[in-house]
Amino acid sequence: ATMAGSNPADMVGKKCYDHFKTGECRTPKCASGQCMMSGRMASSETQALPKGKQYDIAYSGVPILDANGNAIGAMEFFTDLTDIREAARQAQKKIDDALRFINGEMGKIQGGTEQANATVEEVSAGAGQVAKNATAVSVNVEKSLEAVNQVQSAMEDLSRTIQDVATRAEATAKIVHDTSDFSREGMDLARKTEQGMQGITKSSNDVNHIIGDIKGQMDKISEIVDLITDLANQTNLLALNAAIEAARAGDAGRGFAVVASEVKSLAVESRASAERISDMIENLQIQTNNAVEAVTASNTGVKEGSAALENTIASFTRIADSIDQISRNIGDVASATEEQAASVEEITASVNEVNGLMQNTARESTDAAAASEESSAAIEQISKVIGNVTEVVESVKKEINNFK
Repeated sequence: ATMAGSNPADMVGKKCYDHFKTGECRTPKCASGQCMMSGRMASSETQALPKGKQYDIAYSGVPILDANGNAIGAMEFFTDLTDIREAARQAQKKIDDALRFINGEMGKIQGGTEQANATVEEVSAGAGQVAKNATAVSVNVEKSLEAVNQVQSAMEDLSRTIQDVATRAEATAKIVHDTSDFSREGMDLARKTEQGMQGITKSSNDVNHIIGDIKGQMDKISEIVDLITDLANQTNLLALNAAIEAARAGDAGRGFAVVASEVKSLAVESRASAERISDMIENLQIQTNNAVEAVTASNTGVKEGSAALENTIASFTRIADSIDQISRNIGDVASATEEQAASVEEITASVNEVNGLMQNTARESTDAAAASEESSAAIEQISKVIGNVTEVVESVKKEINNFK
C-alpha cells in the first residue's frame, strides 16, 4: 500500500492494476492472468506506476483454487515489502472466509431445536461438504507453500546478486580513487611543465631582445664601415691628386710623391679592410636575422606548447571532475545496494512469516476436516437426541393438555 500511495483499507476489493498500473496489467503478459489460465505459478518483471511514481518490480502470480480446483483468483508476490504484506493479507482473508464458512455451518448446526429435526439431513450433508472443502484447501495450501518456497529461493539468489554488486562497487571505487590520484599527479606535472615553458618563453624573449640590440649595434658598425670606405676613397683621390702635383713639381716634389704613394697604399688597404669588415658584418647580420627567425619560431613553438599544456591541464581537470562524479555515483550505488539488501532481508522475513501462516493453515485445514467428520458422527447422535427430545416435548405437551 505504501508503494501504491494508498491506505490498506482503500486497496481491499480492487484489482491490482487499479493501484500499480503496470505495463502488463490486463494484458496476456500479466503473470497473475497467466497463472489463472494455466493453474500454475507464473513470474514476470515489469514497472509499476502507482500515482505517478515508478517502481521496478519482480512479481509472481500464484493461482487461488476453489474446492473443485478451478482458478478463482491469483496471489501476487512483489519484491516490495508492502506488496508481500498485501499478499499475506489476501491469503489470510481467504483463510478467514473458510473459517467463517465453517463457523456458519456450525451455527446452522446449533440452530433452534424447533427446526433441527427437519434440517438434520441437510446439516449432515453440509458437514460432509465442509470436510471436502477443508481437504481441498489443504491441497491448495500445499501448492501455495511450494510457490512460497520458490519465492524464498529467488530472494536468496537476489541477496547473493546484491552482495556481488556491493563487492564490485567497492573494487570499482578503489580503481576510481587510484585513477583520481593519477589524474591529479598528471595535472601537477602539466602545471610544472607549463611553468618551465613560461621560463623558456621569457628566456627566448630576452635572447630576442639581446639579438635585436646586437643587430642595432651591427647596423651602426656598418654605417661606420661605410664612412671609413668613403674616407678611404676620398684619401685615395687626394693621394692621386698629390702624385699628379708632385710629378708636375719635378725633383722638388719627389718626397711628396713618396708620401702620396704611401697614403694611397694606406687608403687602398683601409678600403680593403673596410670591405672585409663589411662582408663580416653582412654575414653577422644574416646570422643574426637567422637567429631572430629561429628565436621567433621557438617562441611560436613555445606558445603552441603552452596552449597545448593549457588544454592538457583543462582535460586533466575535466577528467578529475568526471572521476569525482563517478566516485559520488559509486557511493550512491553502494548506499542503494545496502538499502536494497536491507529490503531483501525484510522481504525474506515476510515470506518466512507467510510460509509459517501457510503451514498453520494446512494444519488447521486438516484439523477442520477431522472435526467435520466428527461433526457428522455427532449429528447422528444429535438426531437421536432430538428425536428423544421431541418425544419428551410431546409427552410434556400431553401432560400440559391434561392440566388444562
